Amino acid sequence: MKTNQLICPVCNGLEKKLLYCNNCNQPMRDGGKLSDYYDSYSPSLPPSVTADSTETDRICTHLYYCPICNNDFRYIVMKKEY
Repeated sequence: MKTNQLICPVCNGLEKKLLYCNNCNQPMRDGGKLSDYYDSYSPSLPPSVTADSTETDRICTHLYYCPICNNDFRYIVMKKEY
């Protein structure tokens, strides 16, 4: 059932992105939304406060990290209508 809301398919478990580390070529892990790392209250704040872009209504930036070499990478996920 479509609700016509833009949501992040990765945050909501509808899609999984498989990225590989550019240092050691090992699979990276999704650490969640980048904005959740700003401070201890970030996960409970509205997106308008923690937005890292003026397009906060259309994108969700995730932090992917490598458990082998500790490299990290910011990956932009386009929100989709569901």
